[in-house]
Amino acid sequence: MILNPLRRQPLRFRRSVGLVGLFYSGKTVLLTSLIAHLRNHDPDRLPLGSGPDAPEITHLGELPPSLCSERFDVDDHYNRLIVADWPAKTDRLNEYRAELVVGRGTWWTTDLSLVDLPGERLADMVIASHPTFDGWSDAVLGILRNEAEFARVARPYLDLAARPGATAADILAAYRTVLATLHTRFMPFISPSSFVLDPEGVSLDAKLGTERPATEADWIALKADRGVCGRSRGEQFAPLPREARERSPALASAFAERYARYREAVVLPFAKALSRCDDLVVLVDVTVLLEGGHGMVNAYRAFLEQVLASVDPGFTPAQQVADWGLWTLSLFQAKYAHVRRVVFVATKADRVVRDDRDRLLDLLMQLTRPIIRPHQARKHLTVEHLIVAAVHSTWAEPGDPVDTLRYNSPKGEVQATVSRLPDQWPDHFEPGRFRFPRPEPSLPRARVRVPPQINLDRLTRFLLDLK
Repeated sequence: MILNPLRRQPLRFRRSVGLVGLFYSGKTVLLTSLIAHLRNHDPDRLPLGSGPDAPEITHLGELPPSLCSERFDVDDHYNRLIVADWPAKTDRLNEYRAELVVGRGTWWTTDLSLVDLPGERLADMVIASHPTFDGWSDAVLGILRNEAEFARVARPYLDLAARPGATAADILAAYRTVLATLHTRFMPFISPSSFVLDPEGVSLDAKLGTERPATEADWIALKADRGVCGRSRGEQFAPLPREARERSPALASAFAERYARYREAVVLPFAKALSRCDDLVVLVDVTVLLEGGHGMVNAYRAFLEQVLASVDPGFTPAQQVADWGLWTLSLFQAKYAHVRRVVFVATKADRVVRDDRDRLLDLLMQLTRPIIRPHQARKHLTVEHLIVAAVHSTWAEPGDPVDTLRYNSPKGEVQATVSRLPDQWPDHFEPGRFRFPRPEPSLPRARVRVPPQINLDRLTRFLLDLK
């Protein structure tokens, strides 16, 4: 894009990056640490190459958001993390946008957007890809029937929805129980996502307050009572089997109208922001999946398959030609808006011992490669796999046992025994078999310093397309 012929860098390159994650994947900490490094780049702490010609980043200043209305408040997040006050969970689209100069003697500036995408809204990508209520119902019910982990939870709802005479209230209550069970067991694919994050950005956890029932059944019942599957209590909808839609056309019509309003107001703005991203960073906390057992792993994989099918990343040959033609004819001012690169990141790499980092990468690739390969076979799509610790907060002392990590806590130094990683995902493992420490990220109070990290430099090189 032509910027200003009087400037030393008269040309501007636009790059948008969307970041998504589930299960406390550390997205806010990663973004905060990454921005701290971009603002105050230290080539010794974030090397972007080797030798005297290695590129350095100059942060020229922040720009107003362009893909959404809210700015990522990096300063508030940083200040909270300094004192171990965890930032609030992402509840709506927000963006950090800045102008950078990468390297010396370049004619280009980089207009970089980092878009924080609420992970809960990913489940609504199935709604984005199905304009009709009937199509969404068939897709959701197909997943609930065919995936074993979901099927066990959904069976009572499927039986009720197929029963003649079931009322709207009965169907909605039963479906909210399905969603509440999935949420309690840390299983994704909660659609509509308003059940866990309403259109105003209020999370289900906030609605629950401090109540903590003693049993799982009571916990699920409380969530089913507080959650809402729609824009409001009076705008709720649930997937209906084809037989139920034909048997109760009035109910199906009411649900379809509510579905259309929800899709227009909640889903499409999120889907539009995601579609305008050049790169998609998918954060996966492999250690949390290991702690959660094989059921959580299977549910996460099924969910990720559906999300990537909806996003449909990559370019066909015809789209590549159209993209190049648009870029050239517009004098570098426009390009085809679509996700063209995906990087899967195993976060919190400092939760495993150093000797297990290669295994952490192997587990990430075993989980995600079979899902992304079909997209690579059909389209031109760049894919990368990385392990990252946005803030390296653990260490080991000479003489420590090989399964030991140390980290600081408000009560002092902690020495923890860490589960060793397997070479492959186990065939069968229950929650609790694997255990990993939960260190609090320690950010420098002096802003002239930058957080210690593991492989954040490799992620930065990928995002800035540095070879």
